[in-house]
Amino acid sequence: MNLSERANIANVPIVIPALEPNRGLLDYIESLKALGFKKIFLVNDGSGPRFSQIFNAARTQYGCEVITHPVNLGKGAALKSAFREVSKLKDLAGVVTADADGQHSAADVLKVAEALVAGAGSNQQSLILGTRSLNTKDVPWKSRLGNTLTSALVKVLFGKYISDTQTGLRGIPASMLEDQQKVRGDRFEYEMGALFKALADKATVIEVPIKTIYPDGKNKETHFRPLVDSAKIYFVIFGQFMGFASSSLISFLVDIALFVFIIDAFFGGSSDPGAVVTSVVLARVGSSLLNFSLNKGLVFSNQEQKRKTLVRYYLLAITVLSLSATGSAVMAQVLDGRVVWAKILVDSVLFILSYLIQRRWVFKQGTGKAK
Repeated sequence: MNLSERANIANVPIVIPALEPNRGLLDYIESLKALGFKKIFLVNDGSGPRFSQIFNAARTQYGCEVITHPVNLGKGAALKSAFREVSKLKDLAGVVTADADGQHSAADVLKVAEALVAGAGSNQQSLILGTRSLNTKDVPWKSRLGNTLTSALVKVLFGKYISDTQTGLRGIPASMLEDQQKVRGDRFEYEMGALFKALADKATVIEVPIKTIYPDGKNKETHFRPLVDSAKIYFVIFGQFMGFASSSLISFLVDIALFVFIIDAFFGGSSDPGAVVTSVVLARVGSSLLNFSLNKGLVFSNQEQKRKTLVRYYLLAITVLSLSATGSAVMAQVLDGRVVWAKILVDSVLFILSYLIQRRWVFKQGTGKAK
């Protein structure tokens, strides 16, 4: 590594959100300083007067920039506060975030910073993730299980496997900082949302292997609340799908209402096949246009031209309708004539496939400012 690269790495700001840290945090800061990092932004996220001595020492002895939240706002809010301050720096390649509980060694922070600077130097700025090996016996089973589930879901939703979706050691290029500040969530769910935002915007993600460290063996230093914070994280993951399901339900109800109105108002409630088919078609056109608008504007937040997405939407709709009819007929034979159960099974599978195809193709992520 030449002197220029060392200088760039030394100027990469390190952001550490901290809530009620122990004095080991000062040793950690000292080790980062020993590696040459000059700018460390430490966020006191409502730790209270009892911990003021630690933060004062970080400021006076090690020159840290200390950002103070009078009350605890959460890890996400702490990171966003630091990003606002870091963004004011000139000639910024990016920032590295690290945890205050001892899970990230100074040497691994350096590895992530090196990867971040290398990406900036190659004009291919990438999100850098310091990824742990979570399949060892030293890792708490809750962490292994949670990461396995989220990794699988990220693969399904984005087509990319991330081995450690919950890592707090990240190298974020300057070009992403503005969007990362807009990600919803103020606590632990923020990091999942921030990863989703980067993946949705088609960012390149580079995984850098790091040591798996649990200082007390059971991760007791963490302020993660298993039930509440896990629920928020999975709401981030399933939130869009829930929106998709809601828009589908609304469209279904509108479809029924339109059918009833048309067949009563224009055909006097006739059961004539022509009246029924005409009413079904007109109702489906109206409800599908509503569904398209809801999915484009609210569910997937797509900013692409309406004409292009509308063509793709109806191509998918026609395909799904054909597969539903064909699949239901075939499955009914497999299920010994149980037509209703056959249709429920086939349409359930097609519903999930329709969501994934709309997400990846019809309303392609990264074509606009996704929520």
